[in-house]
Amino acid sequence: LPLSGIRVLDLGIITAGAGAGGLLADMGAEVLKIESGTYPDPFRFWAGSLDSPLFKFNNRNKFGLDIDLKTDRGKQQFLELVKSADIITENFRRGVLDRMGFTFEKLREVNPKIVLASISGQGVDGPGSHHTTFGSTLEASSGFAWLTCYQDGKPCITGRNVNYPDQTVALYAAAIIALAAGYSERHNCALQVDISQRDVAVFIIGDVLERVSGGAADDVNAIRESGKDNDVEGIYTCADGHYVALSIPSIEQLNASSELAQIDSEATLASWIQQQDADQVVAVLLAAGCGAARALKGSEMYKLPRIVAEGVFAKTATGNMVKGFPFRLLGSEMKIWGDAPTVGEHTDQFVAA
Repeated sequence: LPLSGIRVLDLGIITAGAGAGGLLADMGAEVLKIESGTYPDPFRFWAGSLDSPLFKFNNRNKFGLDIDLKTDRGKQQFLELVKSADIITENFRRGVLDRMGFTFEKLREVNPKIVLASISGQGVDGPGSHHTTFGSTLEASSGFAWLTCYQDGKPCITGRNVNYPDQTVALYAAAIIALAAGYSERHNCALQVDISQRDVAVFIIGDVLERVSGGAADDVNAIRESGKDNDVEGIYTCADGHYVALSIPSIEQLNASSELAQIDSEATLASWIQQQDADQVVAVLLAAGCGAARALKGSEMYKLPRIVAEGVFAKTATGNMVKGFPFRLLGSEMKIWGDAPTVGEHTDQFVAA
């Protein structure tokens, strides 16, 4: 695997940090998740659970170490590990790592080729960098909630069910961290990477912000209309109560289908859809060369043959269902080899007594 032989000291918690570390582990890195009995990853107990699926999903394929970074002994144990590490990932509040004595300068002194990946809400410095942030506040401060609002203009956050800024930054972070590690090795230097969740969210909707900055109206309906390339695009209700998502460049495209030949507008199409079952709508529109898919419930997703075949969901050796992989490496099989570790499960394997 691409990151085989790379050692990662994973100080990441919740999703942003731990999720990035999980992807590095999937690509072959040896990821040592560092917690302590006095400060475990809060995701272990998320939503009142003592066995949180959210924690298990982000931390499978890792080794668990119990090191208390607030004690002199713990600091020394950590610095000893830094000597043999290639990457350190962290998403503490800004200043926490420095106050513990682990400034980038100190880490570089211990290991001249270390990569420190700092994943934060709003960057390592500058306005807002020391503010407490959550997925909901980041969706608000990045403009994302403004764009995904309801028709009446009230902003909408994805909330805990999606937590969009955390999920997306993990993907971006894993990519840039892997690239930074390669650069550090080739050029024999240390690097600190600043990965801001807010900035990643802004990057994703940057084209919309550019249009508004150029003078376009900033109410959501005007934005949606200005960015619309298709005659039909949206979610529609079917006779069986299911929903279908459609993307149709031109109404005229429907004329190729005898069943749709009389449809001449989005309104008449919506009326036809309301009289059909969802699977029938999808079958007819796909045959006409349109984009169509039924909106699936979570309970349906993990049973779909195409989803199962792609490895989006997976099971550990003990039978726990976890997230699979968001990508595949053809010719190099990625595996779920271990459950998320308990706190300190592998400490003796990596830390001298």
